[in-house]
Parts: sequence; C-alpha cells; structure tokens
Amino acid sequence: MLTVAELCEALIRIPTADPAPTGAAIACCAEVLAPAGFRVTHTFATAPGIAHALLERPGDGPPLLIDAHLDTVPLGDPARWTHDPHGEIAAGAVWGRGAVDDKGPLAAALAALREVRTSRHLVLSLLGDEELHMHGVKAALDHPIVRAATQVIALEPTENAPIRAHKGNARVRVDVRGKAAHSSRPWEGVNAITEKWRLLAALEAWFAAGEGCRRLPEFGDDPSTLVVTREQTPNTAYNIIPEDSSAWLNYRPLPGADAPFDALRSAVAACAGRLGIAAAAAVEFANPPLLTPADAPLVRALEAATGAPAGAVPYGTHGGYFALGGRETVVFGPGTIAQAHREDEHCPISELERGAALLASIVAALG
Repeated sequence: MLTVAELCEALIRIPTADPAPTGAAIACCAEVLAPAGFRVTHTFATAPGIAHALLERPGDGPPLLIDAHLDTVPLGDPARWTHDPHGEIAAGAVWGRGAVDDKGPLAAALAALREVRTSRHLVLSLLGDEELHMHGVKAALDHPIVRAATQVIALEPTENAPIRAHKGNARVRVDVRGKAAHSSRPWEGVNAITEKWRLLAALEAWFAAGEGCRRLPEFGDDPSTLVVTREQTPNTAYNIIPEDSSAWLNYRPLPGADAPFDALRSAVAACAGRLGIAAAAAVEFANPPLLTPADAPLVRALEAATGAPAGAVPYGTHGGYFALGGRETVVFGPGTIAQAHREDEHCPISELERGAALLASIVAALG
C-alpha cells in the first residue's frame, strides 16, 4: 500500500497541466479507493480529454462531498527547479508540479478515505479545469449526487487549517468602440483608447464609493478589489486613431454582495451611457465568494479536529460554487498556497501525513 507521500508523487507523475487529459489521474484515484468500496458512478467531459468524475461509496444520510481538482498550472522551465518537477520524494518533502495545488491535498484525502470507518454516504469529486475555467464544477452541480450533498470539503493547500470564507474572483472584459481617423485630424474620429481611459476612471470612482468601502470581520482590513490587469488595442498604423480598445478587469469581491459580477456589468453600461461611450462588458470567468456561517456543524467539526479557528483567504476555490446551493462548505488541505504556481513547488511529508490523519478524523466525526 502506497504511503501518502508516494500517492502524492504518483499523482504528480501523471501530467495534468491544462489541456493535458485527466483520465489517467481519475483511474489512479479509482484504483486506490476501490478496496474501500468506492466506485466511479459518473463521468463527464467539458472539453476533449478534460474528464471529470464522481467516486461514490454508498452510505447513510445526505452525501458528504470531498472535492479536488486534478489540473495544474504549466510546469514552466524545468531548468529552474532544484528537484524533479515531475515528482520526487527528497529532503522530507514531495516535490513537483501540483505538490500543493492540488495533488498533495488529494493524496491526503485518498489516504484518509481508504482507511476511514464511517457509515456516512461519501462522494469524491475529481474535476479537471479549476485553474482556467471551472467548467467542471459548474457541470458537476447539475448531478443529483452533488445536489444532494449537504456538506463539502474543498481540498486546497491551507496548511491544514479550516477556511470558511474567501473572496470571489472574476475576469471581466470591457470592449470600447470609437471611430477611426487620421492622427492629423483627430477631431474627425473617436479615440477608443482615451474613451476607455474615461470609462475606467468612472468605474474606479463607482467602485471606490460602494463595494470598495465595504469590510467584513472575517477579512479584517482586506477589502474587495477591482484592478485593470491587461489591455489591448488593435491598430493598423501609428498615425491612425484606433476605433477599438479593450481592457480586462480582475474583480475580487468580498462575500455578501448581491450578484457582484452582474453589478459590475451593469456599472459598465451605466457609466458608458452617462459618458456617451460605446462599450460592452462580458464576464469571461467567475468564481463566487464563500462565507459559511461560523456555527455550521462542518466548521465546528474541522475546528475541533485541527484545534484552529476557521479563517478566510483572498483567493477563490471550487468552494464558492458548492456553497451556492446552501451547502456547508469548508476549504482544507496540507501545504501552503505560497508554494503554488512556482518553481520547486513542494509539500512536506509531515504536512501530508497530518492532513490525511485530520481528514480521516473529520470524516469519521461527520459520520
């Protein structure tokens, strides 16, 4: 039987950086959990090769869902790693892409689920595109097993501390339309770049006067954020006034706002209308915020097991989607987010072992 460190290394050695196929990783997890009574009860795909699966062990009560994502960010330059980026156990840690995000937490869950004794109905969701699109979790929410779940542990690197709140995360594209003209007679056109600047300034003022002022105790002084992270202006020449220009906004609202991403789209339309600017906004990616009540039984169970109070983080997870159905949702797992998405990503073996023991204890208690 593989140790939790060996499980983590085995998962890392299966490449799943988007758009790498995820079927082999699903098969690996299914093989590990088959002796414990888990079976793959549902598979689906959201893109060629990007498979997702639900592994189920029947039992009593509404399902307890444990969720993991199989995909990782790309490897980067292997020469910049000091250990094998494709998986290596060395110096008291497991090294490689995905060691903390998210194959270390998944390995801890596999080690826990193959040993835990409980009569509870258990489901493990293995989803394949968390890093880019989150199509998998949105599709999974339509399945009856997932809809029936009342409690969800979303596996992410939290240093084995429970997380009950996080910000939302959206990528919003704003397209501005002007009118082309020669730069020697700019008054004959409408410069899409300067129109975009005017619109972005108005949106900044809208945000600062509203959502930007709001605070939540769980997040302390950490506010919602709205920032421009990319812009693009296609143009045919340097002496032509551009007729099109775009900007991408990264919007990270605190929990509790009413439909924050729709509100941003409406604000773009309202500000553009007031300023006489032709503009449109599209939400290209959205991850809902998470705020599970402090007195939820799942939160209390994780706090009791870990001895740590449930906290909040600024980044998004699948947890925001699962919580939309009223499910108690907590984010949890070994490893630190500071190691994710970088060279020499690694997770200490002691963290993996503690995470597996804690997950087994938590699942047993919830049974």
